[in-house]
Amino acid sequence: MIKKRKELFVTVLLATLIAIGVLINYYNNSVDSAVKTVSQPMQVAFQSSKAIFVESKLQGWAKINDHFSSREELLGYGSQVEKAMGLQKNSIREEASDEGFNSLKIKGEITDKITVEIILQSLLDKKSQDETYLIINMVDYRGPEFLDLSKEQMRAAFEIFEQEPEINQLIIGYQKGKLEKKSYQNTISGIFASVGGRISGEIDEENYFSKTGYVPNIEEKLLVGRDEVNIQVAMAYDELENKTYIYIGSPLVYSDY
Repeated sequence: MIKKRKELFVTVLLATLIAIGVLINYYNNSVDSAVKTVSQPMQVAFQSSKAIFVESKLQGWAKINDHFSSREELLGYGSQVEKAMGLQKNSIREEASDEGFNSLKIKGEITDKITVEIILQSLLDKKSQDETYLIINMVDYRGPEFLDLSKEQMRAAFEIFEQEPEINQLIIGYQKGKLEKKSYQNTISGIFASVGGRISGEIDEENYFSKTGYVPNIEEKLLVGRDEVNIQVAMAYDELENKTYIYIGSPLVYSDY
C-alpha cells in the first residue's frame, strides 16, 4: 500500500513538473511574441487604432556649430543637406538676414509622397555663445511602416555635422464620424495596451481626448514632473470633415490639431 502511494506521489509530481514546464515554455514564447509585436511601437500603436492613415511627420533638430555662420556658409550647409536627403532639383530657397541673425529655408520633395523643409538658423549673441542650428521637417504620405526609414534618412543629414538630432515623430489617421466618449477611451487605452505602455496623464474634453505615458522600447523621452513620457495619443473630432482624427506622437504630439 505504501509502495503504491509512493508511485502515485511520483506520478503526480512528474505530471506537475511537466505542467509547470509547459506553462513556463508558453510564458516565454508569449513574452518573445510580445517583444516582437512592439519592436516598432509607433507602427504597432497606429495599427491597433484601426484608423485610416493620413500622414507621418518627423521633426529633427540639433546645434551644428558654435559660431555665427555667414549667408554663404548657410547656403553651403543647405546644399550638403539637400544632397544627403536626395531632394529633387526644383526646391525653393528663402533667405532672411538681420543684425545678428541669418536664416535659410529650403522646401522641396524627395518623391511625390515625401516633402522636406530644411531650416538653418544662425544667431550672434555678444553676451553668450554664438550658435547655428539645423531643423528638418519631413512629411511622409506612404504609410506608417516607412517611419523608421524616414528617421534614418533624417539622421544621415545630421551626420554631416557629426550630430545626433532630437527627433519628434507623429502618425496621423482618422476614423469616420464622431465617436462616443467610451470609444475614445477604449481606443486610446487599447493603443497603449498594444505596445505595453504605461499611462501617466490624460485630458478629457467634449471633442478632444488625450493620454500621455511611457513605452519601454521607445528611446526618446521627456521628464514631465516626476514621470518619464515618450508617447502621447490624442483624438479630436472635426465637425467640418465629420472625422475623428487620431494622433500618435513621440515623445509628444507636437503638431496642431
